[in-house]
Amino acid sequence: MNNQYIVNVKTEEREEFISYLKKLNLKGKYKNKEIINSKFPIVIDFNEKIYYLLESITCCAMASQSGKMISKDEFINSIN
Repeated sequence: MNNQYIVNVKTEEREEFISYLKKLNLKGKYKNKEIINSKFPIVIDFNEKIYYLLESITCCAMASQSGKMISKDEFINSIN
């Protein structure tokens, strides 16, 4: 299993996804409302046991272009 993921989650799926991350015993660095209302991808770090927003547009572009950003479904499938 990878230790860090950059996950692009649709706005309407974010609340359910945050609940899923909490079941994995991960803690958010932002308030849930901020993450749910954001359009930025979510970084999940299993080493630190946290999740947070990737708010740098440059980093988002680089992650997307290099194939490092994955979908919610790809993330769930990769950790199961």
